Amino acid sequence: MAEPTPRRVTDILQDDPDLSTFNNLVRRSKVIVEIDSDEPFTVFAPTNAAFDKLPEGAVGKLIADEPRLREVMFFHVVSGMFPEAELRSLQSVPTLSGAPALLECVGHHTYVGGAMIELADSAAENGFVHTLDTVMFPD
Repeated sequence: MAEPTPRRVTDILQDDPDLSTFNNLVRRSKVIVEIDSDEPFTVFAPTNAAFDKLPEGAVGKLIADEPRLREVMFFHVVSGMFPEAELRSLQSVPTLSGAPALLECVGHHTYVGGAMIELADSAAENGFVHTLDTVMFPD
């Protein structure tokens, strides 16, 4: 029997152990308040391995700078429901940070803000979660 669709994108973040760092940062930054709603969102969630690729101490510095943390977390969220197939037909998506995330397709891979989508289209009632191999930073 198939699993029921999670109620919200935040359920996917909370339930996936490979997204625990991103989930914790989204909650710490209070971005969770924005995306835990009935509004549709697409979340580009870096895996724990993506955070591990950052320089030592980078996550701690991000946590210490709350405005920057919110900006970076909002850069991983787009208003609306964007499955990967639709992303492949676009050049960019406007993130909640105010900065656009550029999209690029190379072969079978879709890149957003320079990060490759590893697992696409984890569906919830209010959107999608796409897992990324890299943490994105707005310019």
